[in-house]
Amino acid sequence: MVAASVLYDFAASLAPTSVSAGFSASPVERSGSATVARSGSVLRVTPRATYDDSSINGAEFTITPDDPTQAWVPTSFSLRARRIHTSTSQGFKVTSSADGHASALHTVNGLPSSYTAYDIDLSSIGEITGPLTIRLEMWAGSTSAYLDLDDFLVDFDYTPAGASDQDLAPVGLASTAALGAPVVLVGPRAVVVGIVSGEAFGVPDVSSYLPPTLVLLPGGIESGAAVGVPVVGVRTAGAVAYPTGADVAAFLGVDGLEDLARSHVRVITEFARVYTRGNGFYPDGVAEPVADVILAATARLVSNPEQLDIQVGSTRRASFFQGWTLAEQRVLNDHRKVAA
Repeated sequence: MVAASVLYDFAASLAPTSVSAGFSASPVERSGSATVARSGSVLRVTPRATYDDSSINGAEFTITPDDPTQAWVPTSFSLRARRIHTSTSQGFKVTSSADGHASALHTVNGLPSSYTAYDIDLSSIGEITGPLTIRLEMWAGSTSAYLDLDDFLVDFDYTPAGASDQDLAPVGLASTAALGAPVVLVGPRAVVVGIVSGEAFGVPDVSSYLPPTLVLLPGGIESGAAVGVPVVGVRTAGAVAYPTGADVAAFLGVDGLEDLARSHVRVITEFARVYTRGNGFYPDGVAEPVADVILAATARLVSNPEQLDIQVGSTRRASFFQGWTLAEQRVLNDHRKVAA
C-alpha cells in the first residue's frame, strides 16, 4: 500500500494546496445555503444558526482517483476550527458520500473560540472506488455568526497498478487451445517459451527467461486465448524485493532465525531509508546495493541483539550494530547524494 494525501491550507485559494499523484480534488465549496469564502488564509463559513437535520448547510469537497477502478482506503481527516461568536452552541459534523451522508463520522458541539485541532478517523468507510465527497455540516449559534476552519488534510492508502508484482502464481488454463507457445514481449526483446508435452493444463514457468527487472503477475489465461500470454509487470530498473527475515537467516546460514530477523530487518530498512532520504526506495522494491547493506547490517544486529561486548575466557563476542560500516556508508552515500 502507498500512503497518499490531499491538503488544503487556504493560503491562496479554496483549491487544494497539494494532491498525491493519481488523484484530483475539487475546491472546497458550499453545501446548502451556507456562505463559504476565504478570510485571510483560512476558510470562513457562515451557516444557519442551529443544526437542522432536514437539509444540509456547510461546506464540502470531493477527492477523485484518476482511474475510476482504482481501489483506495480513506484513513483520516484532520482540520483546525474555531467559533467567532459568544454563543457556545456552534459546531459541525462530518459525513461522507460513502453512505450517502447518512451517518456522522464525527460531531463537535460547543466549538472553542480558539483554534482547536481535530483528527477524525475515516477507517469505517473501508475500501472504495471512484470519488468520495467529505461534507462538514455546520451551525453557528446566531444568524450573523460564522466559523473559521483551516488545514484540511485527508490521508488515504492505495495500491498503484503494478506495485504488487509477484512471481508467477499457480493458475489454470481455460482451454486446450493454450497448447501453443506463449510469447512474452519485453520492450524491444521477445522471450519465446514453449509448453512441454504433457503439461498442457499447467502453467509454463517463464520466470527464469525474464530480465531481472521484470516479474510475472498472478493471473489466469482466458478461454480462447490460444497464445496464452502471461501478464508481465515492470519492476523499477535496478530494484530487488525488500529483504525479509528469511533472507537474513539465509545470509547467516542459520535455520529458525526468520522470526527474530523479521523485526530487525524492518528496523534496519527504516534506518537506511531515512539515511538515504528515501533515494533507492520504491513501492515495488529497493535498489540492489541498498538491499545488500540492509542484509549485512541486519546480520550484525541479529547476531548480537543485546548489543553487548562480551568476553568469556579467550572468546570475545563484539560484533554488533553500532552504525554503518565504512563500506556500507559509501554505498548508502551513492544514493543519499551527499554534496561534494
